[in-house]
Amino acid sequence: MASWHSCLAAQQRGNRRRSISVIVPTRHEAENVRELTARLFKSMSGNNSEWELMFVDDSDDDTPDRIEDLSREFSFVRLVHRIPGDRRGGLAGAVVEGLSAAKGSTIVVMDGDLQHPPEVVPVLANSVLTGACSIAVGSRYAGTGRSAGLSGPYRRTVSQLSRLVVRCVFPAIWRVRDPLSGFFALDRDVIVDTALAPEGFKILLEVLICGHWDEVREIPYDFAARWSGGSKAGWREGNQFLRQVVRLRLPAGDPKQPVRPVLDSTCRITVPAQTGRTTAGRTSAGVGAQG
Repeated sequence: MASWHSCLAAQQRGNRRRSISVIVPTRHEAENVRELTARLFKSMSGNNSEWELMFVDDSDDDTPDRIEDLSREFSFVRLVHRIPGDRRGGLAGAVVEGLSAAKGSTIVVMDGDLQHPPEVVPVLANSVLTGACSIAVGSRYAGTGRSAGLSGPYRRTVSQLSRLVVRCVFPAIWRVRDPLSGFFALDRDVIVDTALAPEGFKILLEVLICGHWDEVREIPYDFAARWSGGSKAGWREGNQFLRQVVRLRLPAGDPKQPVRPVLDSTCRITVPAQTGRTTAGRTSAGVGAQG
């Protein structure tokens, strides 16, 4: 049974003005931004909420020009272009900048390479908008989610090992099957008065450890192959990830008190059953047993 605190938080979330900001950090995704915008527009066409699509761009090619063209064509498209020398934190830093500029009460974060299917965005957003949870995670590893889009055995192995490391180092979020997902939605209140300082890619981990949430729900989906271009992951991002894990695990003040070592009694993590996957053109939340 849900606690009184959890029920009240869900009611408060559900009563807010329904608005969604979709934040997409980009770097050299010129060939992908139009396809992403078109598919997201189609997916959100039946949604009754106000929404915006915000690209936070770190590109040196013509990606920002393509996005500006889209903004003239679609009123819901916004561009924040970070110039060289002002690109702190990599893609995760771009997300943090997008969070500060976003207008929505519910925020969705996704990649710009179409490995995160836009068709899943309404499912993630509505899970938060309806008050079902404060964070909805698009999961490659929960329920019937799949990670087929990870290119080659090396990336799949690194992904699994990184996930295992995080779940062991932070036992409070052990039941989150995909804590390093780059595809998630959250209620804005989760990050109010929260200092986020991620580097590289792993913004969700930062939110889970530092944010103020009462329930996390995982939504299975198929991680797709890149639409165009190459992966930005490499040794530099791996080093940034390790530094982030160490920083988050070390105490923020009291050396005897690590950052959130156990879950508060009001925090819940909901894992999906082994049925229902969210894929392009077909949505099914597939949410089952609660923990």
